[in-house]
Amino acid sequence: MSKKHLLRIAALELALARAAESGPAGAALAAPAPATQEEMVSLAISKLREARDLLTAADAPRALERVRSALKSAEGAERNAGYRRIRSDRAAQQLGV
Repeated sequence: MSKKHLLRIAALELALARAAESGPAGAALAAPAPATQEEMVSLAISKLREARDLLTAADAPRALERVRSALKSAEGAERNAGYRRIRSDRAAQQLGV
């Protein structure tokens, strides 16, 4: 095997080992739902990063580009959720709640 293939295999094995450490497939999705929008977006970002790493190791450039685009969008949503929380906290303070 070529060095390139050996590196891909090693990366895939590492990604699979990480996935195995996190528990059975889908266990993270079966966990109780996060309480806030920020937590939900944060969970989505972590899953997208995991998908990005796996697609990089699998040498799937088209899918990788789409996941990277989705990751950028999700990071923007995370910033927006943070701003939304700050605005609602300020409004609650002003109302004395």
